[in-house]
Amino acid sequence: MGRLVPPAPGPGPRPHLVITEQPKQRGMRFRYECEGRSAGSILGESSTEASKTLPAIEVRPGMGCRASPPPRFARCCFSCSLWWLLLLSLLLLER
Repeated sequence: MGRLVPPAPGPGPRPHLVITEQPKQRGMRFRYECEGRSAGSILGESSTEASKTLPAIEVRPGMGCRASPPPRFARCCFSCSLWWLLLLSLLLLER
């Protein structure tokens, strides 16, 4: 499985949000802690008594992340390589 690589900077489409259902306009929007759940829900703009909708958003993709092929070999730090070399030499000496 490839690892994710961020897109190269530059011109091109970028991911963005689109509000597909606006909140319904009301007098007061904020809530106090003491109100609890009695204040009701925030309904969508196209809500009616028969059918209730909620505000909604849509995430539109841009270039996004692209998958790159995995590396062909694992790279270790220098001290890690020395430990593996020491371990290998000890195993060979035991034979």
